[in-house]
Amino acid sequence: MADRTKHEEKIRKRAYELWEQDGRPHLRDHDHWLRAEAELAAADPQGNEGEGSRTAALAYDHSQTEFAQKGDVKRKAKAAKKALDGPEGAELRKAAAAGKARSKGEDPELRKKAKKEPGKRV
Repeated sequence: MADRTKHEEKIRKRAYELWEQDGRPHLRDHDHWLRAEAELAAADPQGNEGEGSRTAALAYDHSQTEFAQKGDVKRKAKAAKKALDGPEGAELRKAAAAGKARSKGEDPELRKKAKKEPGKRV
């Protein structure tokens, strides 16, 4: 029980530091807690959650939901389209193809695309 209390106190202190670094934003305590928890888990060899880290997944889900609700999605989409249409587009497509080529077929969507486009390597 004492170890858990010490661990929660470390998280609380780090979350407070993160909150101060971010300019003390209102209603962001959960974000800072998750970031602190993830940082401490990554720093502590005994705290490694391994593949499928619940802490990291929660933090990612929360940040993506917040971005979808509050972020400027249209502006970001335009910037992404501009990047794909611009000089870095070829490099981005090449990187995407390389990533897909290394896939072991875990993504069922890739298999569907391969069946629709038989000449392409998945």
